[in-house]
Parts: sequence; C-alpha cells; structure tokens
Amino acid sequence: MAPPASSRAPLPPKRSRRLLKVAIALGALAVFGFLFQRSVRQSRSAPYTVARGQLTGWTLVIDRTGPPTAPLLALRAPSASAGGLFDQVFKRAMISLRSPTDPGIPLILHGEFGRALAGHLTPEALLDAARAAGLDGAPVAPRCLGYRSSSDGNRHVYYVLFDMPAFARFRQQVRALAGGEASAFDPDLMSPAMLLAGSDGFFDDWFPLHASAQSDCVAPIVVE
Repeated sequence: MAPPASSRAPLPPKRSRRLLKVAIALGALAVFGFLFQRSVRQSRSAPYTVARGQLTGWTLVIDRTGPPTAPLLALRAPSASAGGLFDQVFKRAMISLRSPTDPGIPLILHGEFGRALAGHLTPEALLDAARAAGLDGAPVAPRCLGYRSSSDGNRHVYYVLFDMPAFARFRQQVRALAGGEASAFDPDLMSPAMLLAGSDGFFDDWFPLHASAQSDCVAPIVVE
C-alpha cells in the first residue's frame, strides 16, 4: 500500500529560492529605512550655529497690506542671519525647502489689528510701543530650532524660537494701550519666533504661532 500523500506539496527549488531572496530584500529595505530615519533625526538634532554678528541690525518694519495671518508689524532679520541657518537646515533635511522672502519675527498680525486694535491704536503707535519696549536695535538671542508639521503630515515648517523678554513686554503694553483686561487682544497668542524654512511658500498660514520649546524644539542653536 502506498504511503499517504502530503497535504501540501513542497515548493519547487527555484520558487523557494526566489521567495527567500524577496524576503531578504524586504528585510534589508526595512533595516535601511530605519537607519536612514535615525540618521536624519540625529543630524537634525545636532546643534545649529549662527555668527554673533548676525544677531544685530534687526529692524522694525510696518507692512500695511496682507491677509489676516500676515504680520502688520515685524522685527525684520538681516538676510545673512536667516540665510546661514536656512542653508544648514536644507543640507540636513535632504528634502526640498523654501525660505520666506523677508524673514523676521512677527509682532502684530493684520488680523489682531483689525479685530482688537484698529479702534485704539495706529500702526505708528504700535511701532512706538515696540521701540519703547526695547525691540529696536537690541541683539536677539536664539534659543532653539523648532519644527512643526500639518495634521495630515503633508506640510512642515522650521522656525527659530528666541529668548526675548522685550517681545512679551511689548505685547503686554499693547494690551494695556488697547483697553487692558477689557481688550480682545491676547498677548500670549504668539511667541517670538521666525519662520526659517518650509515645504511650500505659504508661510503666513502658520500664524499665529504659539511655540512650545518642549514639544517643538529639535535642536539647540549655538552662537559663535
């Protein structure tokens, strides 16, 4: 009597070797992807550098046109200051990035002005308040490089967060000038941050930006 046949016929040798090669290739790709992502994270978290001379010469500017999320009053950065940091981010990110045309730290947005300040203050009065708070001509102090992505993960932006007591002092002063506690102006709506690089050119979409050093910062910035 013949022995019972196996319920599963053995794979032909050639097919078995082919499946083994596919499995090895997929495993190698998974390992490569993991190592690549870890390398990107480590590279991005290494300190960025900025020359001390690039932290002076920032100027207050008024831009009278723009959408609600665009800055009405900003502390504009010298081009070399933002350019050097952008180059470092671009080299490490290894993806296509764009930079703002006129990088700087937004102080008051058009939407804030129209909603809470237009009946109380003029742009010129805001400019005077910024000068009185010490924002004009004083050196800036970068704290860290921040990173954010959109909820769907398709857009992202890098920004510089600053240690800037004068920023908070200015926005508190604006609230007092606009009516104090009764004002609709929120001093804490924004943080002293400059957008540096993004996946597209729609930088105003990220404002107002209330930064979190704990959750957003990916690397320190060292002044040389």
